[in-house]
Amino acid sequence: ESCTTGIQCFLLILEVGLANADVSAGMLPIQFGDPYYALYYLFVVAFVILIILVLLNVIFGIIIDSFGQLRSEQEEVAKQMLNECFICGQQRHVFEDPHVDSTFESHVSKEHNVWDYVCFIVYITSKKQTDLTGTEAYVIEELQQSKLDWFPLNRALVTEDP
Repeated sequence: ESCTTGIQCFLLILEVGLANADVSAGMLPIQFGDPYYALYYLFVVAFVILIILVLLNVIFGIIIDSFGQLRSEQEEVAKQMLNECFICGQQRHVFEDPHVDSTFESHVSKEHNVWDYVCFIVYITSKKQTDLTGTEAYVIEELQQSKLDWFPLNRALVTEDP
């Protein structure tokens, strides 16, 4: 390929230089004694410094920062899973109160076991409409409307006053 303007030559050299990772691959061969050799040398060095080192490091920085952000989000989710009940949203420290008769682990494994809720939903959705109790019909209706009003949000039996 050839170019007729300075901009075309710069873009052509940039294209071939990025493809080959060598800017001189897109240029005509030049000898050391040529009066334009110093300009050629400066262009090659500037290309390597600006394009290869700076831009690639910027791209790598963006990638590394993105992975760091993903890691932070995953750590936050893991922290939330360890310290918050998925069903009611109560924090672990609520169950550390001496007036509460349960531990957090007991609460999430017995009182608000996620799999119990999943099994309940599967059970009521597989039942005939005519066989549903009033509570089951209410839960089915709430599920169809994508409402979670039937979930005990911010409520647990062991933390409520008798």
